[in-house]
Amino acid sequence: MQVMHTVGLIVLIAVFALGTFTSLNLGVLGFVAAFAMGTIFLGQGSDAILAGFPADLFILIFGVTFLFAIVGQNGTLEWLIQGMTRRLRGNAAAAPVVVFVIVSAIASAGPVAPSVCAIVGPMALGMARQLGINRILMSIMVTQGATAGTLTPLGGLGTIVNGIVQRNGIVLAPVTLFVTNYVFNLALALAAYVIFRGWKRIPPRAVSEECSSGTAGIHPPVRTDSGAGMDGAQRSAAVVDSPSPMAPATPDLDAPRVATLCALVVLAISVLGFGLNVGFVALILAVLLQLVFPKASEGALAKSSWAVIVLICGIVTFIALLESAGTLDVVGQAVASLRPAIFAVFVLCLMGAFTSALASSAATIAVVTALALPLTVESDLIPAAVIAGVAMCAIAVDASPFSSTGAVVVASASPDERDKVYRGLLGWGMSMVVAAPVIASAGVLLAS
Repeated sequence: MQVMHTVGLIVLIAVFALGTFTSLNLGVLGFVAAFAMGTIFLGQGSDAILAGFPADLFILIFGVTFLFAIVGQNGTLEWLIQGMTRRLRGNAAAAPVVVFVIVSAIASAGPVAPSVCAIVGPMALGMARQLGINRILMSIMVTQGATAGTLTPLGGLGTIVNGIVQRNGIVLAPVTLFVTNYVFNLALALAAYVIFRGWKRIPPRAVSEECSSGTAGIHPPVRTDSGAGMDGAQRSAAVVDSPSPMAPATPDLDAPRVATLCALVVLAISVLGFGLNVGFVALILAVLLQLVFPKASEGALAKSSWAVIVLICGIVTFIALLESAGTLDVVGQAVASLRPAIFAVFVLCLMGAFTSALASSAATIAVVTALALPLTVESDLIPAAVIAGVAMCAIAVDASPFSSTGAVVVASASPDERDKVYRGLLGWGMSMVVAAPVIASAGVLLAS
């Protein structure tokens, strides 16, 4: 292995290590690493280094997260959730499934998973407390729902995987990747529903002052970086397992909320019916909503997941540099040489799951998908199945509270329940580190 490839691999590991164990943003580190590697080892100028900057991804993620930040800011999503809470009061057993469907539908429209969880998480956990539903189960439904929609062709991570696949001539329809991942996470959610006995309500116990006020579990959206909520999650606190006797009133369906609902319908029709660019359409709709209803949209731009946008764009830029230099191909060849081939798939799946559980799935999925490419050429395994399996493992563990998605949900819990939610998501996320690679590898083997 050439010196440049060795250094590139060391820098890649260092970027992930620093991004995981410090407060530094992985994307910022990715930009710095791309500049250093491109300048020192490849002799490239700024234009060549930034050739891998994903401008299409930037527009896509920014546009969609900006629009959905307005959806959360002006109370439209709260209106939907609270209205559904009242309708489900006589059938609490259905609430976790309904939350999974809602979260996965929102994520399928393109927003990154941490943003979706930041918008829906507080309301979903509030619903759980009001209806007497296990908070850990509801937290898993939120994270798995967001993960189920993550590989949508309209979203950032789906675009990353599909772009790598298309550039390398692998036949894997974007819809097939999305559906496969959705079914996989739906199965995990149903398993959680059975394990945590989602059909049972939590028996009433002592009601806290917060519960009595009818505001339990309803908190403002939290930041979406990977450190969100960790201090609070690690504090021991008494857990109150009682539904609130009072439910907060459903917000009125005022003009800003009606306009927002219409905007979401227009977004769906524009993208699915006419094939327009989802990022630009979302930006146009967001600008119109903010122009017509400035007060209702105030502060939405600041909540547009900038940390996640920088993370994805920075890491993708650095990965593109390593890919063009041949570093990832060299590493991928080494993994592909493992025998039998299915063992190599398992190793890649395990690498992706473990790294993603401790860091960012957005960064991990770009790396492991690129590393899997040589394996698709040098084995008899179906290339599409290999890519799908590796990609799914990189996001199936997002319930981990060390992942940005899981951390957001932990921070969304009320203070008296945060420690319980933290421990529950930690156990579920770590179990997925082992279970997801086994299931994915078995699926690849059966498909081949």
